[in-house]
Parts: sequence; structure tokens; C-alpha cells
Amino acid sequence: MLSQAQTLADLAKVAPNGLFTATAPIQDLMKYADGTVGSIVLRGKTIAEHSGFAEVALKVVNPASVIGGTMQAMALISGQYYMDEISKQLRGVSQKLDKLIGFHHDEKIGILRNIKKELSEIVSKAYVDTGDIIACQSRNNVVKYTLNTSLDWKAPLWKRKSSYSTKQKN
Repeated sequence: MLSQAQTLADLAKVAPNGLFTATAPIQDLMKYADGTVGSIVLRGKTIAEHSGFAEVALKVVNPASVIGGTMQAMALISGQYYMDEISKQLRGVSQKLDKLIGFHHDEKIGILRNIKKELSEIVSKAYVDTGDIIACQSRNNVVKYTLNTSLDWKAPLWKRKSSYSTKQKN
């Protein structure tokens, strides 16, 4: 309730009997079952001394600082919330990009496997003609282009991660 007070009048309503602070460390004071704190100072389980409370003058309390602290805490919490939401969205985008990259690699592997099949058919012929030689040269250009346009150009194509290559072997 104290954090909701915005003016000195609001503070006076929240604390009609005055605002007090303990003169001893709060952890040394006696705690009652109802959650309130007494003025008896305990050492272990024995009474060591009696401490009082000092009145805090309402004109000393700056409601702006109370509000400022509250606003900072709220900004921190809402900032964390939005950062978490942004992180979730970025993870989703990353997963979708991984899927697209997989499709790209699958396409390249499909092209190369088709060329392999076509070249195997040419090699299995007893006699090759000019059209077969032109087809081989054409396929060579397609292979070069396919390898050069791959996203993961540093790794050999057969070592790249691909959903197609994990489902089906040569």
C-alpha cells in the first residue's frame, strides 16, 4: 500500500498513526505470530535489550522516489516479459529458416542425383554419340552451378545436413 501512495496526503492516509523506522536491525527484532515486529532485541532466544522506533517525518519521505522506484521495477519486469516474447519469436523464425535451408539443400541433392542417373545411363551405353557428349558437358555445367550456389559452400555437398539425405541413402 505504501508503494501506491503518490502524495504526502496519500501517505498520511496509509499510515494514520505515523510512519516509523526501527532503530535496531530488523533481523534482531522480535517477530510476532501475526507478522508484526516488536521492539525487543533478541540474541538467540533471549531478550538482550529493548529498542525503539523512530518516527519518520512525512515531509522527509519523497513520494517521487517511492514512485520512481516502483516505476523502475515495473519497467524491468515488463522489459523482461517483452524480451522473452521476442526470444520466442526469434526461435520460431530460426526454425523456419532451418527448414528453408533444408529444402534448398534437398533441391541441390536432388539435382545432383538426377545428373548421376543420367550420366550412368550414358556410361552404360555400348556406343555414345555427339548428343551424349553434349549432354555430359551440359550436365558438367549444371553440377558446377549447383555446387557454387549452395548455401553451405565450405562443406562438400554430400556431408551437408539434409532431411532428404537422412531419409534415403544412395
